[in-house]
Amino acid sequence: MKPNNNSESGISLTGEVTEIAINARLLYVYVGQPELSYESWAASLRGAVASPRHVSRFRLLTGADGELALNVDFAAHWAERVSSDLMGIIALILIDEGCRAVGQGDADDTNRALKRFQALALARGQMHAETLHAFLQVKQPYRQWFVRLKKEHRMLYGTDYRRLTFNKNNEPKVHPKDTGKGHVIFGPKFALKIAAAEPTPRGRVVQTCLGPVAGANWEG
Repeated sequence: MKPNNNSESGISLTGEVTEIAINARLLYVYVGQPELSYESWAASLRGAVASPRHVSRFRLLTGADGELALNVDFAAHWAERVSSDLMGIIALILIDEGCRAVGQGDADDTNRALKRFQALALARGQMHAETLHAFLQVKQPYRQWFVRLKKEHRMLYGTDYRRLTFNKNNEPKVHPKDTGKGHVIFGPKFALKIAAAEPTPRGRVVQTCLGPVAGANWEG
């Protein structure tokens, strides 16, 4: 099958690929809305494909693990719907890379990547800085990269970023000021700015997806 190339996000899914089953539960973390539970979203998917007016290229599958899955076009459709959000763009990038990987015999690349980077999508727009660094494939070590960003962008604590300590059975502890302890979490506006400015292949794709309005959205 050929994935849909009529992308509004700036990403053109490419290549002749066999069927890829993208795990619905993993994808939901990136594209689901806070007010809609996974169960409700999954039910809406089933209802959509059962409708006589459904788009024929959108299909539900059963993954190798037996769980509900989406084909490439259906998964990309949901990522496109939130492509103004960095998490939607990340999902599109990982789907596109999965299409390329399947040509080399790896049909599960997208699912592994969605799982690896899901820390980026656990709270809408809030980005775990070290995971974003890994996703963007920045060659500079993380700590050096963060120090550089602080200097170049004059980052404001509580606006551009904050620090959290995660506790296994309790809510994360938010540090009232930057003491150097805990995990760095970028705010949504700053995360978009950083991702689009990073001169790596994935960073350039983020910039392409955001388009010319991105710069305007960063002002203020």
